[in-house]
Amino acid sequence: MRSLFELCKELGVDLVQYAAVQAIRPDQSDLSSWFVEGFQSTDKGDTLAPKHFSFKTFKVAITCGAFVNHVLYPSFGFTLDVDIWEMVYQYYSIDPKVSFPKMWFQFANDTPPVSGGKPISNLFYGFPSVPWGPPNLARIAVDTATQVIKDPVDRSHSNIAEEDLENTRQWVAKHIVGISPDPVPVFVGEALQTNVYDNMFVLDYIPEGLLPNAGAGRARSIAVFTAGWGMKFVPLIGRIMKQLLVDGGTNEFDISQFKMDRGGDRLFTCVLWIG
Repeated sequence: MRSLFELCKELGVDLVQYAAVQAIRPDQSDLSSWFVEGFQSTDKGDTLAPKHFSFKTFKVAITCGAFVNHVLYPSFGFTLDVDIWEMVYQYYSIDPKVSFPKMWFQFANDTPPVSGGKPISNLFYGFPSVPWGPPNLARIAVDTATQVIKDPVDRSHSNIAEEDLENTRQWVAKHIVGISPDPVPVFVGEALQTNVYDNMFVLDYIPEGLLPNAGAGRARSIAVFTAGWGMKFVPLIGRIMKQLLVDGGTNEFDISQFKMDRGGDRLFTCVLWIG
């Protein structure tokens, strides 16, 4: 994130902090442009009188991850059928004499269910202690989620899945070097991971039939990226989004399998025409 932020500054990108987009509206006086509207709070959180903003633009990239429907529905009257994993992560104190400065991932079959329960995942990953992070703390997590939601506002801020916590803790005790025999995480948290029915990206223009006041001037003017495991491919996805919006399309990459209307419109859960 720090690297991308510095790159944006070098390239002259204007970054607006604490700005929540409420809707994208067609410009009634210009058939080729849009208004991006919302409210800006402060570093103290929401205020009683947030500052309203409105930007006029000809191209829009929607890349707000789990919050994608918070922009799509009020703007265009449709939503995507997403499953949002509340992925639990934990930080463990590691003996500083143990050096393993690499990210790692364990691939292993699930543990069979007990007494009619669910299989227990054995997919784990971890990050080492890093200079810009908490000292001598390694981030370790199970690559699944017990709690799955449809809207990020329903996330369980203080009710973290005990199954995921204990599964990870037991695995850490058995496999991680430089940790106590009965490890207890220093702190825990959740990250929202957005998925769709085929576990692939959604990377496409909004279909013209779903754009209000669609016309030649607005065709291919709004592109969306969400779902999949895009955090690993941010520079590449950024390049593709640039090609879609600035160059009018991409010939460098085949993104047909990421189309929004693939699978017989299985990605859509609500379509309400906005005239």
